[in-house]
Amino acid sequence: MQGFSSSFLIFFYQIALGGLFALAGTPFHEIERAFYKSTAGVLYVIALLGLSGKSSLYWQTLSRQFSLSIALEVAFHVAFIVCFSCYLISLWTERQTFRARSFASTVLIGTAGLALSAHGFTRRLFFRSNRYSTQPTFFSPLFYSAALRSAC
Repeated sequence: MQGFSSSFLIFFYQIALGGLFALAGTPFHEIERAFYKSTAGVLYVIALLGLSGKSSLYWQTLSRQFSLSIALEVAFHVAFIVCFSCYLISLWTERQTFRARSFASTVLIGTAGLALSAHGFTRRLFFRSNRYSTQPTFFSPLFYSAALRSAC
């Protein structure tokens, strides 16, 4: 994968996930649901842009050589979008349990997907020589802190 374009597209993922963390901190019953609908809609579009941009990079990487880590990254990224779609749909319904479960699954799957993306990005870009290096694991918290800072 190309370094700059991949890091730029991870930024879209960070913004979408960080925005969801910011939504989690707001009092749901004190703010009108229109705020959540519009904010979730903007974050959803950002997440879709990130996936659409990254899909060609995923395709190039998987067509060259199949890798389980890339396949998991793709699966979690797509699952994040599917769960985010469910959360966005739930904002127009009155089913509170569906809304809560879809939001929780979106945040949890998004966090796991960002961890896979961060780990794969740093491993592919900086540590190509050692296949089983542990250094990329230490870079993953930087991606989380960036996602949380985008929420502020």
